Amino acid sequence: VFSSISVQPTFAATEEYTLTVINHINDKILITLTEMDSDDPDEFQFAVSRYSEVEKEFPKNTYIYEYEACGKIVTGELSLKKDRKLEILPCGVVPTKMRFNSHFADKITVTMYGPLEFQDPGEEEFVVELGGNQIPDILSGHYIMSYEAACSTVGTDPATLFSEEIRVLKSGK
Repeated sequence: VFSSISVQPTFAATEEYTLTVINHINDKILITLTEMDSDDPDEFQFAVSRYSEVEKEFPKNTYIYEYEACGKIVTGELSLKKDRKLEILPCGVVPTKMRFNSHFADKITVTMYGPLEFQDPGEEEFVVELGGNQIPDILSGHYIMSYEAACSTVGTDPATLFSEEIRVLKSGK
């Protein structure tokens, strides 16, 4: 009696993860990814148009990325062990932190619209109390800042609306 056993090759499943690149500048960006953990590294290149977003699937690995933006070559290491996002910020805009110092006895809500360097700026609100108020996660750049505060000693007077353009420096000042 002969029996036939069908043997099918088994291939190791290659895990892939999505890399989302968001380009916030007015130039097309060409990104190069080079595998780090390989004797014969693969290299991937793809373009991201100005003010657009691209999603690409890549095998699980650690990569060196490189692109040119704002007249500078930017390089770094990217570990794709899960889906990741890479944002290319407008020229001169960097993540920073800042501090609001309030001299008002009452809490006020400060609205920040910006950074104005973005094609489509966002809006955030911060509740600010008397004294120093840390804002641990903000981008540098120009903003339109507004808030209402009661400036009169008579409690029945309406609050005054203040609005101005401010610049948050890379240092957070």
